[in-house]
Amino acid sequence: MFYSVVRNMIRPFIFLYHRMDVTGMESIPEEGPLIVAGNHISYLDPFYIACAVPRQLHFMAKEEAFSHPVTRWLLHRFGAFPVNRDKPDIRSIKTAIHHLREGKVLGIFPEGGRREYQPLTEWKHGAAFLAIKTGAPFAGMD
Repeated sequence: MFYSVVRNMIRPFIFLYHRMDVTGMESIPEEGPLIVAGNHISYLDPFYIACAVPRQLHFMAKEEAFSHPVTRWLLHRFGAFPVNRDKPDIRSIKTAIHHLREGKVLGIFPEGGRREYQPLTEWKHGAAFLAIKTGAPFAGMD
């Protein structure tokens, strides 16, 4: 419920102020597992994607974001979970697989971090691994 309330509050701002144009939503399944992968150039990217996709997303977020009690509380309320970007993180992979097997939507930034208006970098293998392991369809966001 928290996710829906906040999403509905920020959605008009995102669409009007940032003039976001969303196409291809007909290919987003109404139910079942889904991996949504996006480019990550701004701190607002998770909000943009959350406003565009009609289903609740569970984002993988860098574990450093969970270090402050307030942001940790907020991230958990939004359904996010931590991932260690510096080494293989079995716990986050298991959490992602669990969400997908429950038919939820996983939000991921396959480059492994923000790149602040730099050219697209090589994707890490986690998103592809999760799609293969769970059979979840994959939707890209730009």
